[in-house]
Amino acid sequence: MDEFKFKLGDVVKDKVTGFSGVVVAQTKYLTGCSRYGIASQKLDKEGKPLDWQYFDEDLLVSTGKNIGVKIKVNGGPVRMEAPQR
Repeated sequence: MDEFKFKLGDVVKDKVTGFSGVVVAQTKYLTGCSRYGIASQKLDKEGKPLDWQYFDEDLLVSTGKNIGVKIKVNGGPVRMEAPQR
């Protein structure tokens, strides 16, 4: 199976809409299409996180940043750890 172009935690931007955020989900379809769930790093007017948006891989460009999430695989569900501040 092909690898994903972007990694979880990468900060990316959509070429069409300009929406940018962090890769929080990766989906590979049987047809070969790769889509990413992107979470904005901005909050709404009430200080709540915005909903994720989904984009095709070909529409995204890397900003060269990664938020530093480490992924642990322990035989069960994948767990993500946020960096310590």
